[in-house]
Amino acid sequence: MEESKKLPVATLRAVKVFLLATLDTKGPEAKYVRDKLMSEGVEVALVDTGCLGNAKVKADIPREEVFQAAGVTLEEMQKQGE
Repeated sequence: MEESKKLPVATLRAVKVFLLATLDTKGPEAKYVRDKLMSEGVEVALVDTGCLGNAKVKADIPREEVFQAAGVTLEEMQKQGE
């Protein structure tokens, strides 16, 4: 059996993680994961993909930007209940 290959630490630190989460329902959980990654030196951008309620945590990329990039508005998504 081959020994699993690991990336050098320098390579891992050069990676930026985009953490997508529905911050209206999973804000505290997303914050926990983000904080853990950041404590290990990983650069993290928290992206809000929620549309039902208000975000419980501040996003680096707010949901309005996400939906605009997808060609829809927050209001349209809320009407669909998606």
